[in-house]
Amino acid sequence: MRSKGWRGPFATLMKALFILGALMMLVAVPFGLSFSSLRGRAKYGLAGKSSGVRELQVRRFSDLNPVAQATREQAAEVIKDMPFTAAPGDLMGGALQIIVIPFFLGVFIVYLVTVFKPDMILTDNQMVEYKKAERKYFLEKKGAVKDPDEPAEMNRASRRAKSLKGKRHVPLWAQRSSSEITLAKRLRLELAIRLAECRGDVTDFMTSFALKKCLDARTALTFFRLLRDAVRQGEQRFSLDDISTSEESCLSTLAQRRSVHRRRASDDSSEEGLEGGRDFSDSELSGEEAPEKEPQLQVTPQLADLGVEATTEELKTEWYPSHLWETESSHVLPGTPGFNRRATNVLRRAGLGQPPSQKSDSRPLQPHQEIVRFLVHPASPVQRLLVDHPTGSGKTREMVSILENFFYDQRPKIAIFPKAAICRNFYRELLRWPNRYRDYFCCQRPVDATQASGGIWQNARHEVWDLTRLPEETVRHLIRSFREVLEMKGQSFRGLMRKSFRAEFKARNPGEPMPLSPLVAISYASAGGSYAAMTHGQHGQPVSAVMKIAWQGVANVLDHKILLFDEVHHLIQPSLYAKQLEGLRHNLLTAHHTVAVGFTGTLALDNPQEGRNLLDLLKGGADSDEGFLSSLASRPRLLFAEAFPQGVPDGVLSHQLQE
Repeated sequence: MRSKGWRGPFATLMKALFILGALMMLVAVPFGLSFSSLRGRAKYGLAGKSSGVRELQVRRFSDLNPVAQATREQAAEVIKDMPFTAAPGDLMGGALQIIVIPFFLGVFIVYLVTVFKPDMILTDNQMVEYKKAERKYFLEKKGAVKDPDEPAEMNRASRRAKSLKGKRHVPLWAQRSSSEITLAKRLRLELAIRLAECRGDVTDFMTSFALKKCLDARTALTFFRLLRDAVRQGEQRFSLDDISTSEESCLSTLAQRRSVHRRRASDDSSEEGLEGGRDFSDSELSGEEAPEKEPQLQVTPQLADLGVEATTEELKTEWYPSHLWETESSHVLPGTPGFNRRATNVLRRAGLGQPPSQKSDSRPLQPHQEIVRFLVHPASPVQRLLVDHPTGSGKTREMVSILENFFYDQRPKIAIFPKAAICRNFYRELLRWPNRYRDYFCCQRPVDATQASGGIWQNARHEVWDLTRLPEETVRHLIRSFREVLEMKGQSFRGLMRKSFRAEFKARNPGEPMPLSPLVAISYASAGGSYAAMTHGQHGQPVSAVMKIAWQGVANVLDHKILLFDEVHHLIQPSLYAKQLEGLRHNLLTAHHTVAVGFTGTLALDNPQEGRNLLDLLKGGADSDEGFLSSLASRPRLLFAEAFPQGVPDGVLSHQLQE
């Protein structure tokens, strides 16, 4: 197969030399033969000419002058006896024929070899780069993506987008074939029929339906596009927000399936670390994210600028009855028999579960939420807790309340979620509910705060903000802005927060709260993978700037951290990221001076032993279970709506209940 040759400046130079050499070869022979004659026509001059040229000159002169005809033979003999001297024309003609022509001929041969047989002059590695560059050239020429490693469907999508560029609205039927549109319409109709019988979460049902029916991303995109059209036409069963969330989850899972198929095709061996041979193709975990590294500073901060602490005025706002723990069997700690009795007495003396009228919040915490907030506090002996509360009990708000308790704690707060989409939902909930993290964000981004609150944010400080009134693109922008502010990028140096940033904030916003450490939300794979990485192996320091904060120079990056795990049962479930989860389990089990709270509504998914393993993991090596579990086994009628028929969803889904 004929190669297309090299591209770039080198190819241009080679072509120019080839063309110039061809022209020189065409004119070299006649030019070289006649140059001596043209240059040697000096009147009667014979010096500086070769013998052949001199004889020619004499012969021409004798033809013009009859007198010299008689002496032609004598003149020729005399000329032959004269010493030879090279003429300028002779030198130029010889150089062309001996040097220039072979040089350009060699250049031409090299060019032909590079075009038709590049493997003869290139190494194996150079041939790989050559083929990659050649493929990239043709992809760019056809309007595809610039990265030749992208999958074929991405290249087709890029070409299609380029062909549709500049058109305001292109109907779906112009981008898809008739069979694809027909299939998507049939799926939409089937979804509408099944949604009529659905009693659970609409988003989860749509995601599972799309994963079962759509075999590739193109089919899924067409399906969700038609769903959006149905919503705009008045469909009330689901919203655009539900469609966006379901679409993100579906596309993420399809991408993971594609990576699994590629891995299995390239390697027949089974993945390491998977247990029991379960099917994990529908993985509910997102991949790793690149950790945020410390920026390179032009000026090194002074030592006096490093290390921040809460002021006395700020600590006065932290009301907590720590004396109740001190006066109630202070020697009984979590993990020892009798701690549950001690905690129960303290909770009763604290008067939890008061009527809502005594609360300043228009939406007070429920009793089970108040208990979790009270137990997990810097002044409480409970530092590790497994929260087993059913779905719909408000676990996200419990996480927000715990983060509020550690607002002025110097340890970084790390919320860990299964997927990136759930991380965004966490920031969304944190932006909705009143808390000091939201106040800090409003001070840093007042324009975004005005848009989120719908007015002056100070007047709505203690209210729940309704973000459903805003367009989806605006909400996404607010979430990105909120995340950037809470990550506090650039405000730390070698694991210590800088005082200058805090002083500047206090000068601009007197009386407003500012956390002592950043808050980040990451995935399980990132927490056990990229965010747990160390420079120079186990003898270096954390790669992540967040993990460096409050780090004490040990190999475990989770030491001195505030950790919140959502859907913590994923820690012990088989997954594509088995290696990352294994590292996360090891770090969690051996972490010291760490607050670790795991939230789940599914304590045991397939095997009752899973609940036992999960509790042992959260305990961190303690002997007794007392003080490590908060369980809401039943659904109180005052807090949850009654489900019909009885036993749904808490009971076993038997065949009778299904009927």
